[in-house]
Amino acid sequence: MRKTVMVSKQISTVLGEPFFIEFSGLESEQNIRIDAKTKDSANRVWKSWATWQADINGELNIVINIPSEGSYQGIDAYELIYGMELVEPSFPPYFLQDEMQKLTISLCITLEDQILEEMDITFDLYQTDVTQIEIQENFLGKFFLPKKLKGSLPAVLVLGGSLGGFNWSEQVANYLASHGYAALAVAYFDWNGSHLLPNQLANVPLEPCLDAMKWLANHSTVNPNKLGIIGYSKGAELALLLASKLEKTDLQSLVTLSPSSHIFAGFSMEEALNTSSWSYQGVPVPYLPYPKTNHPLYETNLYHLHSEAIKQSSQEIWEQARISVEKIESPMLVVTGMKDSTWPSVEMVDTIEAQTSSKLIKKVILQEAGHDFTLPYLPIVTNNDNLQKKEIELARRKTWDNVREFLKQTL
Repeated sequence: MRKTVMVSKQISTVLGEPFFIEFSGLESEQNIRIDAKTKDSANRVWKSWATWQADINGELNIVINIPSEGSYQGIDAYELIYGMELVEPSFPPYFLQDEMQKLTISLCITLEDQILEEMDITFDLYQTDVTQIEIQENFLGKFFLPKKLKGSLPAVLVLGGSLGGFNWSEQVANYLASHGYAALAVAYFDWNGSHLLPNQLANVPLEPCLDAMKWLANHSTVNPNKLGIIGYSKGAELALLLASKLEKTDLQSLVTLSPSSHIFAGFSMEEALNTSSWSYQGVPVPYLPYPKTNHPLYETNLYHLHSEAIKQSSQEIWEQARISVEKIESPMLVVTGMKDSTWPSVEMVDTIEAQTSSKLIKKVILQEAGHDFTLPYLPIVTNNDNLQKKEIELARRKTWDNVREFLKQTL
């Protein structure tokens, strides 16, 4: 056997930047297997693996060679990461970053079933260092700023979806701060009722989020003329509702990912409730009730549930529950996926567009996307059989490219 040489000088980089692992001096068609492992901020283990064959010259580069087998099969070194599976599934079903600033991937490289090398690759999760401040006012928030401040900053309020707490919003706010924004993640409800937040998504008051916008506008680091909101899923529904109640001078940019055109009924972990998801000035916001079902909500086909809620409503109820997007005067980016299996977001985006000036709205419909718009490069969890992880990853990268460009243009 010829001498085996492994070349891997890229052992530290920024997540999203190219990295490589190359081999030379192998026998033709010799198998190399890489097992990758990491832990999220909840100390949960994620793993992936793949096997490659050396070419006729005894060389191999995981960036340009397709695996012969494994937990993923594509030409993208980052599939080692976003192709990972949670070893022991638990809630929430996605990769938790929380306050992580670095991600270490441990690799075990084997040649014909013999360990060739064990090594770590460390990724900086963000391009620049970020400061985090916990806020407890009339709202519960986490405020993120780039450590190197340069004048007053454009600012964004970040609203996650029905996983509650700071899931999604904290990671996105950190990400935006690393790109030069002041970003305030707000927890508007929490399934555990932490910090006296509502413990179900029902009659959640709008006032704390409106107060958060005022707090953001008045912060010493923020340019009050450059304010935005970004929301995902149920948080996108909330973002549109908030924006419809803000003056033009209070909001200059709005981003909604997998949004809803209507307010839907509230719900607990197990069942739909006979009230709205939201309240304003103590009064439930008009909503579309869900159809009756004999199954717990977590066992229900959510796409069918939301579609039927729209179809079964009278014209009067449909119109009352529709978010008054025509009152929104800021530019708006809406992103959704053709393969959304949570609710009919493509149809609902059409409803939003029909009520909005074409000069204000930018609509992005991604053929390869589902409901998920988490940050790119990190492990993906999907229960949608119509989606492949590489499709989801492609959609995530396109989405966040669009988000950054839109915020740059509008703020």
